Amino acid sequence: MKNKGVPAKISFNPGTYICNYTYFNCLQNIKDKDIETVFIHVPSSPKEVIELDIDIPTFPTYLIAEGLFDYLKNLK
Repeated sequence: MKNKGVPAKISFNPGTYICNYTYFNCLQNIKDKDIETVFIHVPSSPKEVIELDIDIPTFPTYLIAEGLFDYLKNLK
């Protein structure tokens, strides 16, 4: 993702509340299947933060999308 200008890093912490719940719920549902998984946490878009009037990190949506597409395209 860094190749596309998206500041990204590997983390082994799925976050709290909704992200944590979503990630571990997905893992529970695939535990008996031969499926690999990855959880990609992305920041909110600037538009969403403005509309919700909240103070959280944002990143331009088009750069997030470019980084995600590049990452998924290069999965092996």
